[in-house]
Amino acid sequence: MSTNKTLIGGVIVLAGSSLLAIIGGHEGYKSKPYLDGLPKKPVWTACSGITGPEIDPKHIYTKSECDALLKSRVEIAGRGVLACVKVPLNQNQYNAFTDLAYNIGTTAFCKSSIVTEVNQFHYAEACQRLTRYNMAGGRVVQGLVNRREAERKLCLTKVTS
Repeated sequence: MSTNKTLIGGVIVLAGSSLLAIIGGHEGYKSKPYLDGLPKKPVWTACSGITGPEIDPKHIYTKSECDALLKSRVEIAGRGVLACVKVPLNQNQYNAFTDLAYNIGTTAFCKSSIVTEVNQFHYAEACQRLTRYNMAGGRVVQGLVNRREAERKLCLTKVTS
């Protein structure tokens, strides 16, 4: 994994503590697996919004197991962001985009108009478009409205050294 891209405002740290805290704060924490998702297609979820075949609905996850799963999934989302964004990002932009990619999936993120805009060096417009991803099950969800606004603000915040 290479993280030596040319950057504006500093070096990107994959799955850094601030990014893990941001995503963990948005996702919450549940050690006992639960069914989450759209009514027609619920999925087993645990820890900080972790889904997938490795989630055992009968297992109660420890904090350290959840921390490891979160770090692994954030790294995957971060690598996805760096794979489809072809222009320099500062740490705040990277964190905001990775939070979105973690939530909606890297495939959806890479196909988004956010990536189109940022790859044309339209950073502010790309950040503004974060707020469009505020729906689940065909309806606006206040928690997603709040999360996307936080991502937008972070994305537009200059990095100071």
